[in-house]
Amino acid sequence: HKLCFVPGNKLEDLIDFSYRVIRSRFSDEFMLMNGSYLASILGKTPAEIKLLRAVLPTWIALIGIAGRELLPDERVAAQEADIAELAQQFGLYLKPALAGIKGDAVLAAITNPAGETDWKDTFKGAYQDIFFTTTLDKTPAMIEAMNQFTVTAGYPVDEVGIYLQPQNMGTSSHCEFYLPYDSANAKETSRVKGLFEKASEGLSAKGAYFLRPYGIWSKIQLNRDAQSMLVLKELKKTFDPNGIMNTGKLSNY
Repeated sequence: HKLCFVPGNKLEDLIDFSYRVIRSRFSDEFMLMNGSYLASILGKTPAEIKLLRAVLPTWIALIGIAGRELLPDERVAAQEADIAELAQQFGLYLKPALAGIKGDAVLAAITNPAGETDWKDTFKGAYQDIFFTTTLDKTPAMIEAMNQFTVTAGYPVDEVGIYLQPQNMGTSSHCEFYLPYDSANAKETSRVKGLFEKASEGLSAKGAYFLRPYGIWSKIQLNRDAQSMLVLKELKKTFDPNGIMNTGKLSNY
């Protein structure tokens, strides 16, 4: 099993390449993230995260290739060569390491349990995620919108981690924004809470689909689809006629 990288100066440089690799079925794992997100995964302390953030590429495609049962070494070598050739067609380069960090180290970090402490807590002690489903070609616009919300809120743009996971053969994509903050700092906590609310509403207006509509996302998402809401209410009556499960969740809309 081998993990390789394709770095890019901006996300747009990697999108067409990503679609080609996914549709060619050349990878067993494929994800994109910005340098801040990868730095947070790898860094063991806040200082390490800051250092890694400074040296890692702005955007990275992480591509995993598994050997499987038959001729594993040959399969990995062949797919690696094919992906490298595809990358060159888009003016990109497949690399075995980034900033001195080998693919094996990153593969271990993303496939093994984080331990007693969530890796997302390492940088500031707490975090807020905003995640939704969209399509990969729409993610640059979503990220630009998020940057605007971030600047307006006074949150450091360079601290926002971004993770993209293409799904269903590239027909959709998980898009995630990671916002670390110090929960002991009331001002910082309030800032992130406000950013979470404003960004969630704004991204929804741009087409973000909150697949797991909990908290404020339930109102945002369900109010955008009246027909689904009616169906959910009818199902609720059928399976929970006495309204004892998640009381009030659907009746509020």
